[in-house]
Amino acid sequence: MTTIDSASPQQGIKVDWVLFVKLIHHALHIPEDCVEKFLIFIDCHPSLRALITIADNLRAILPIAQRLTDNRQLKYNDLPPWLQICEYLFENSERLSTEFPEINHRSSDAKRAPFPRQFELYPLYVALWYCYPDSEHQHRYCLLQAVLLLSHNEFRHLEENDEKDFTSPTRESTRLIRQCAESTHPEKVWALKPLIQALPEQAVSLAEYLEFIYTLEEDEDFRKEPLIHTIDVLRRMLRYAVEHRGGYNRRQNRAWEAILKREAARETIIAQEPDDLQGAAFSIESISMFSQTEKQEEKARVAGCAPGEVKTGVEHVIIHDDSEKSPMAGRSPVAHLRRCREKHKNIAMANQQLPSRWDCLTAFELSIFLHEVSNLARRSSCENEGDYEISNLELAALFTALYWTGSSLNTVIMAKFDASKIDSKSTLEANEL
Repeated sequence: MTTIDSASPQQGIKVDWVLFVKLIHHALHIPEDCVEKFLIFIDCHPSLRALITIADNLRAILPIAQRLTDNRQLKYNDLPPWLQICEYLFENSERLSTEFPEINHRSSDAKRAPFPRQFELYPLYVALWYCYPDSEHQHRYCLLQAVLLLSHNEFRHLEENDEKDFTSPTRESTRLIRQCAESTHPEKVWALKPLIQALPEQAVSLAEYLEFIYTLEEDEDFRKEPLIHTIDVLRRMLRYAVEHRGGYNRRQNRAWEAILKREAARETIIAQEPDDLQGAAFSIESISMFSQTEKQEEKARVAGCAPGEVKTGVEHVIIHDDSEKSPMAGRSPVAHLRRCREKHKNIAMANQQLPSRWDCLTAFELSIFLHEVSNLARRSSCENEGDYEISNLELAALFTALYWTGSSLNTVIMAKFDASKIDSKSTLEANEL
């Protein structure tokens, strides 16, 4: 049973829920925990906003859900009293409006959902507010909403028991249901109407509905946007619900832990010396904060981006000092300074090598470099005022070889370039340059 405390409504405290649960319990003699399960099942708004309208829609949706589900507790013990609650709300809407000011709330034009800036907070509840504009296909749309309800009930169960996170499929599927019937955006309704017309009017189970979605994926008429994306959203939602798959497991997901700890890839530059009792007890690490996913990285590599260019994060050098006592303890100041200078000398040497580390250059720095190389190639004259005359084309070729091979200058100047392509190899091994 939900309790009342002094916390703010933003923290999830639902004062109107408590009053509503008690009222329904006294009016219909339905157990209080059953009433509260109903509010959780539909992801109800804390202040019961527009619950009358949603209850009216649920009068058609819940009987369909009762036929679809194979959960005996839901089918025989929960859904019948929940349907009774919806009938009671619809018949006593005016009286309940005096008890709960927002329970019959409507937007000014009565077409827009009365949940400004709250669509992402209560996605399932808002999706249940809509009715399909064309009454001919209303039953198909109600069946789709029933499938949505049961799927998200499965997600809720998996989140509670397996510590999974289904936020992404929840938002995508509920957004899709809204767009199919959002009369304020008729162009979206019209674009998705072929899918609504193709959906079944009857279904025995969620598994059967999923099999029908698979057949739609194979249909040539639906292999275009936005229908192909819409079908993909429905398929993933149903597959996760039927086969209990998908969802992020935050307890075991390494990427999620890296985001929480603000870290990504660690590379040790100078390791700590645990056996050196006289040494400074710190190590140096390079941490790369990647801002792109692996799929985006792969697409960038296929497009020809440099390896360091697709990793758009920032590298940080971190010095760890894990010693409990001061590094000066038991040593002379001169010895301490000498060892610290050796450590910092290694840092300085690493910094001097940065110009030759292409993976540390940003996309902006690389674009400046390639732009100047292009300018060299366009000008055929020699601009060198020294003793040696080197053409700009030769310089451009040298810089291009440096860039594409990632080799040092001493290695590249030893390369021989053959103008003919008769016997030249298409690829070079690492030791053949």
